[in-house]
Amino acid sequence: MILHKTNKYLRDCKKLKRKNRKELLINIEKIENVLIYHDNFYGVVNSPFYKIYNFEQLVGNREGYYSARIGGAERIIFKPVGEKPYNHIEIEEIILEEISVKHYKK
Repeated sequence: MILHKTNKYLRDCKKLKRKNRKELLINIEKIENVLIYHDNFYGVVNSPFYKIYNFEQLVGNREGYYSARIGGAERIIFKPVGEKPYNHIEIEEIILEEISVKHYKK
């Protein structure tokens, strides 16, 4: 699968490096490797990593986005390239949007 990283995502990674959050950076690298390893999103959904990193489809104002847990409340927010509704077999490119550290906080 092909990964595209936005500028915001790269800035968020740099912030984590400055804060010395090594465990989160290791998890980010593992998730990126899982996404790169599989040819399409269907392979990710059927892998054990789907449950380990708690991949989930977001709802509300983030409809069409997915997230994966990298720490306690920290998550990677990403979206597939293509048109909705998404077919997991056809998703071959993903845009990594941001790293959210305020997940579920109001």
